Formats: sequence, structure tokens, C-alpha cells
Amino acid sequence: RMACNRCNGTSSNPYNFLLSCSECGKNWHHRCHIPPLSDQELTALIRATNDNDVDNGLTSWIGRCCKRKRAQPQAISEV
Repeated sequence: RMACNRCNGTSSNPYNFLLSCSECGKNWHHRCHIPPLSDQELTALIRATNDNDVDNGLTSWIGRCCKRKRAQPQAISEV
């Protein structure tokens, strides 16, 4: 069962929607995530999911920590 990484709660409803990061698999309520997702952001994710837009829907959501990791330049190793 999914539990929020911050509050450990397992309920999911419109006021406390549980999301799963597509990169690391950690779960977050949209209001527990830092920064919290706005209701407009959550609505956009749900609408995209309902429209079968897999690139912008709930299954493609990425949490802040993973977004930061993606944005960091990759170290190039010397051979």
C-alpha cells in the first residue's frame, strides 16, 4: 500500500491526493510535497491522465528531488 514519504499517510482524496514519483517511486501527498503542488497543477495532471496524455499525466509526474538530479550536469569521467 502506498504511503506518503513525509506524513506516512495512506489516504488519497481531492484534498490530499497521493502521487508517486515516476523516477524514484517515492509517494507524496500533493500538499506534503515540498513545495506543495497547487490544486491547479494537480488538476492539470489529472486532466492529462484522463486525456491519455502519458507524457504529462500522473504516471509521468516527477518529484522535486528527482527533477533536481536531472538538472545537475553529469560528471564526465576521465579515461
